Formats: sequence, C-alpha cells, structure tokens
Amino acid sequence: IYYREDKVEECLEEFILDLVEYDMAVKKYFLPVLADKKETDAQKFDKERQTLKQQKERIGAAIFETIGQFTYVYAMSGMAVVAAPMIASYSIVSLILSRIFLKEKLSAKQYVAVAIVMLGIAALGLAEGLAE
Repeated sequence: IYYREDKVEECLEEFILDLVEYDMAVKKYFLPVLADKKETDAQKFDKERQTLKQQKERIGAAIFETIGQFTYVYAMSGMAVVAAPMIASYSIVSLILSRIFLKEKLSAKQYVAVAIVMLGIAALGLAEGLAE
C-alpha cells in the first residue's frame, strides 16, 4: 500500500486543528455550564426518588391503564361483535357502581337504560354462543 507522506501529514494536521477547535469550544461554552451545576448526581437521584414516592397513585394508574389497553386490544382481536358493546357500556357500569357505593339516586329512565343495555349484552353473548 502506497501512502503519500505529505497527504498523511496534511490530514493529521487538519485533524489536530479540529480537535483543538473542539476543545476550545468545550472550554468556552460547556465548562461554565458544568461549573454552575449546584447539585450532585446523588442529590439529583434522591430528589427523583422522592418525586416518584410522591406519585405512587399516578404510577399505579399508568400500570392499570396499560393493562386496560392490552385487554382492549385482546378483546377486539377476538370477538369484536361482543366486546365493542361491552366496552361502550362503561358508563352503565359507572352508573351501577355509583348507585352501590355512592348511594346515588337513579330515575326510572336510568333504570330502564341499564336494563336495556344489560339485555343487549346478554343477547349478543347468547347469539355468539349459539353461532358456534
């Protein structure tokens, strides 16, 4: 392999000049920023850990939301005809739970709506079972 020494020296010289320029830029722009850093990595880690401890409810909600999304995708990939109306009836489930736990008063129309939705879901389940 044939190398021209003058070309190699020229490339090395350019490389060294680039390194010096980079070093000067780092010293000029980044070192003052790093020198102003007030908290250490250990302090920052402790602060993050405290923040996570304060947000336990949010972490739990995120985990349950992820599980719910996976369950939704699984349900829709299998029996979408049955799953879609059941998923859409979440408001009825909320209404029933508010009646049970919060002692909400329901009107006659609301009871009728709950009954119709429940009957519709049961009919879809029976129809799917008979189709197999």
